[in-house]
Amino acid sequence: MLNKIFLLMTLLIVASTSAAVAQNAVYEVDPHSSNSKVTFTSGTVFYDVVGAFKDFSGEIDLDPANVGQARVSMIVNIASLDTGNSDRDKHLKSVDFFDLQNFPQAKFQNVHVEQTGDHTLTMQGRLELKGMRRMTQWNVTSIKSYVDGQGKARVVFSAQTSVDRKDFGIFWNADPNTYNPLNEKKKDGFWSQLKDSALKTVGNQFISTDEVKIDAQLEAVKK
Repeated sequence: MLNKIFLLMTLLIVASTSAAVAQNAVYEVDPHSSNSKVTFTSGTVFYDVVGAFKDFSGEIDLDPANVGQARVSMIVNIASLDTGNSDRDKHLKSVDFFDLQNFPQAKFQNVHVEQTGDHTLTMQGRLELKGMRRMTQWNVTSIKSYVDGQGKARVVFSAQTSVDRKDFGIFWNADPNTYNPLNEKKKDGFWSQLKDSALKTVGNQFISTDEVKIDAQLEAVKK
């Protein structure tokens, strides 16, 4: 009789554990979806520079009943950086900025998730860039969930954060009074006029600001 009771208890424990595990789902980021993009915006005294990373991957381990235990990981390949200007892209990949040769990837791993609303979360995690890990906080918004034509469950969400580039060892800057990327010899050339106009507006400061905004809009498919 005791053996039967023990067997029954064991079956109940296994069944309940299996049900709990079944609630968890792993989603894989689909980088080829039109809904997936990873962009950044960096300010200058003249204009904002907006760039995108075209090659990235990631996974989300999620239990809808326990969002706080979600696990999110991302890898971004720096070589895929694109700002629409090949010369600027080359400079951004150099040792002055991302140092592609020595640090070809940026990585993210969350450590905590907190639900703040029906469709909003805050997420803390370690962002690794140029070999340096820094804690970052992201505002996450769930956009939609649906089942695609192949019967696979998909989710679309966005996440935003801001970082100080100096925290990741990116210190390059230039004095706008002497910076002359067009190598103009005329004092009244296009660049000089743009520079003078900008300096009248914002005052005398360096070319690039320290704050960089990161925006990740991602679509993920259930594995």
